[in-house]
Amino acid sequence: MADKRQSTQIVPHEGHGNSVAAWVAVVIMLVGFLLVVLAWVQHNDFVLYGAGFGIIAVGLVVGKVLQVMGLGVKH
Repeated sequence: MADKRQSTQIVPHEGHGNSVAAWVAVVIMLVGFLLVVLAWVQHNDFVLYGAGFGIIAVGLVVGKVLQVMGLGVKH
């Protein structure tokens, strides 16, 4: 009878967001998220809401700019 075991080869997974662009974007957006949460805890502090969502948007832009500069995941 034929051996039906599958060979287990380790295939490297390149990418998965492990780049400078991804890490910088995530850290910036986490700071923005923290401000949004603080605004929610302080019962609708709209200045913090705006600052938090603004920082999240900045994180998205910075991540994209760094990716275009070559610091993102290479495909």
